[in-house]
Amino acid sequence: MSSGFPDDAFWDFSLTVYGTDGVPPACLELQERHQIDVNLLLWCLWCGADGYPALNAEDLANAESQIGDWHHTVVRHIRWLRQHLKTPYSGVEDSLQQSLRARLQKIEIDAEHLEQLSLAGIARKMKPEGPADLHKRIGVSAANGALYLRAAGAASEGEDAAAFATILTAGYADFTADVVSAHAHDAMGAAMGAATSA
Repeated sequence: MSSGFPDDAFWDFSLTVYGTDGVPPACLELQERHQIDVNLLLWCLWCGADGYPALNAEDLANAESQIGDWHHTVVRHIRWLRQHLKTPYSGVEDSLQQSLRARLQKIEIDAEHLEQLSLAGIARKMKPEGPADLHKRIGVSAANGALYLRAAGAASEGEDAAAFATILTAGYADFTADVVSAHAHDAMGAAMGAATSA
């Protein structure tokens, strides 16, 4: 999508997942309700899908600390500008304003691409477990994502859990959707239980 960037398995995974029907609104819901970093959520899922071991709270904190400044200072500010360009401004030609907004959207995607490349580099420092049973990979992805979402304040049931199930299912499109969705709901429940007992 963007020229000048190296090929990367995580970026390809994210494009596939985000290009699946239902995923963009599910990501937007979680982003708006809990201010999550969608790139970080997708990274959690990809780590499991690519055979990395399950993440813990320290792993997530490390990743957030390494990309947090970029995400909050660059990605979110570009997004804020793009969103505000939806509103017509008096004295500014609307067609030109929307052309600027379209260019800004491409820059926003490039900024997110850079963030994802950084996250992929963090994963490469972890030791992959290698080929694993697909059920295990789904379970790791689900546990990783649930860990992040629960830390962000997402609910273990209802709209949050349903949005997460939609996103996780898109990451395992060749698998039975009901089974993947069950993994998502189970992981959210387990994360909630762990948070309560901590």
